[in-house]
Amino acid sequence: DAVDTLPDSMRHIVGYHLGWWDSDGNATGAPSGKALRPTLVLLTATATGTDTSAAIPAAVAVELAHNSTLLRNRKKSLPVVYALSSGTPAGRELAKVFQADTPRSHDDLVRAARLVDDAGGRAWCRSQSDALLARALGHLRSAAPHPAAETELTTLAEFVVHRDR
Repeated sequence: DAVDTLPDSMRHIVGYHLGWWDSDGNATGAPSGKALRPTLVLLTATATGTDTSAAIPAAVAVELAHNSTLLRNRKKSLPVVYALSSGTPAGRELAKVFQADTPRSHDDLVRAARLVDDAGGRAWCRSQSDALLARALGHLRSAAPHPAAETELTTLAEFVVHRDR
């Protein structure tokens, strides 16, 4: 249900990453195993006599943390996921690079990086990170922290978001 509330562009990316849809947005019908970790959290809550509704935030957090590490560890970064689900010619060509059964050469990797850019992956991630940064800084300001702490937190957040530009 939460995925359905996302904007269409983000919904497609999340559904693709979770294995619910292929890169064209068609249902895969294949079980992805993505519910295993949150199910274990909820079953643990039940086993310990805890109300499962109280454990839902923890179950979601465990799955999100796990998916975050998958994106990094599998080199399937958000720009790549966006590019693969972009529906662009570059995204389709990138899918072919990833589907190859042979190890990728240096030239393949250079080509894949170019295709991610051509499909808009990097630009999309930059715009998303800028929007999230603006929202986070707005929340920070509304909390009215000590001015020095606000400055340091703002500087740190901007560094993290813009360090590769």
